[in-house]
Amino acid sequence: PELKNNDKIVTSWSLNPDKIIKKEELKTSSLKERLDAASECQKKGYKIGFHFDPIINYPSWEEDYREVIEKVFERIDTNHIIWISLGGLRFNPPLKSIVKERFPKTEIFLGELIPCSDGKMRYLKPIRVDMYKKMVKWIRKGFKDVFIYFCMESKDVWSKVFGRSPKNNKELENLFTKRVKTIYR
Repeated sequence: PELKNNDKIVTSWSLNPDKIIKKEELKTSSLKERLDAASECQKKGYKIGFHFDPIINYPSWEEDYREVIEKVFERIDTNHIIWISLGGLRFNPPLKSIVKERFPKTEIFLGELIPCSDGKMRYLKPIRVDMYKKMVKWIRKGFKDVFIYFCMESKDVWSKVFGRSPKNNKELENLFTKRVKTIYR
């Protein structure tokens, strides 16, 4: 059924390269199916959000993620993208043994992961910063004004990638509000 006020509803998808979807996101929609759905939603007036989360570091990650971003901008009118979030792989240490038991062929834990101040295992900070800078650069190439934010990252990482960080959650909320107002002018 059609909904009223489609332009006030944001639909969003988590995106990863097909290689990761097939190997690690079992029984989920393919990248093409996700982008098909996003394309249909934009045709009906919905705003679109994308979440590159978790970004996985593996030998061909750069080529694969850049290709995903290019596919997004081939299929989606950037005026419909309200935000894009980025988040590197992170997990509480006990989760690793549960995942390995349920999915013994997983390769997501092969990167250099260390315990961080929030108690989660993450890629080394220089690796995360490098990944994020590249992702932001590729996204900005297709759409310079889209609101990009980090999911669960430190102020230090925000500053290293964007040159500044929100002081607190209220300021981050204000950035979202500003983006929404820009979209709905």
